[in-house]
Amino acid sequence: MYVGWFFYNLICILLFCFILFRLKTKQPKQLIYLTILVCLLIAVFGNAITMDYRAYWKIIQQIVYGSRKHIHLEEIYKWYISQIGANYILWQMAIYVPAYLVFYYIIKYLNIKRIKLFLFLFVILILYYDCIGSRQFLFIIFYYSSLLFIANRKFLLGMVVLCASFYLHKMALMALPLAFLFLIPLKNKLILFVLIVIILTIGCRIILASYIEEIAQIAKISGSDGYLSTEGEADSTGSIWWEIIGTYTLYTRLVLLTICLYKTREIVKSGTTINKLIYAIVFWTTLLSLFFKYVGLANGTISYRLLSIGAIGFCYLFTLVPEYSRIRNWQKIVFVIMMLIYFVLTNAYITGVSHSVMLGELPLE
Repeated sequence: MYVGWFFYNLICILLFCFILFRLKTKQPKQLIYLTILVCLLIAVFGNAITMDYRAYWKIIQQIVYGSRKHIHLEEIYKWYISQIGANYILWQMAIYVPAYLVFYYIIKYLNIKRIKLFLFLFVILILYYDCIGSRQFLFIIFYYSSLLFIANRKFLLGMVVLCASFYLHKMALMALPLAFLFLIPLKNKLILFVLIVIILTIGCRIILASYIEEIAQIAKISGSDGYLSTEGEADSTGSIWWEIIGTYTLYTRLVLLTICLYKTREIVKSGTTINKLIYAIVFWTTLLSLFFKYVGLANGTISYRLLSIGAIGFCYLFTLVPEYSRIRNWQKIVFVIMMLIYFVLTNAYITGVSHSVMLGELPLE
């Protein structure tokens, strides 16, 4: 069954890449429509390979049949599920159709010159980890649109959308305060901020070693119990290969993020308002993600959430790299091959790890 899902997604992506590079760049609408279609097919019908599928399937059953009183979903989702019943396809469509409609608006607004590169990165690099993440993806899309409204001086509309996004996912508790940080000009203080975060990481690592349990008790109140654990988590897969693949995919993203931020650093001085905003989003989410990864927490959820917030901005920022640095043909070939390998490994990783954790708990219907 799981091998079938693996090949379903693999075929979808290979066909996508073939058609994407066959279409002309002068047909941006067709390229965007193709991408959204593939993403919806995978998000609605193909994400049975992820843990979210199995987790939400169970949650929906619990809400519909009242078998559990405390459900971590936000109230708007509980209400919707109570209206549609145990129809998983309708649940998926209610999440992803609005999300990708707003995503289309974001693409059109950014007026991306290298649209093929952006769409290729979006599908290959961040689709599985970030863009079939159900409620999380819906929140991130609305969050981005609100920041773009604010940057474009549509303050009232931006604040309304920003506040509304608070009800879409609990990661808003972390993301909404960061919105003010993103809007502060970076100017020429990139190295200073990096040094400050490194010092904070070392200092907080020492402090957390002594007070993590007290902090974790407070975290239970907000439903984040476990995110601040310093105790190592058991290897649920029993295979070192999954750890190797997970490490490879994570550090591939981090290396690309570092290269991208370094190559486009001139944006801080002379970029447009929108480009400065997106650079700030990618810069801060990457820096803070590394902070939470190395501060001494075994659970990587906070670090992962921060990378997810910056993912779409990274795809856009990467398309600007050729404007600031010459890219040779051999580098392009290596990049494409590396991304395809990344996708295959990610597909295998999620298929293997997700179902080894929850194997046999829920039927796939």
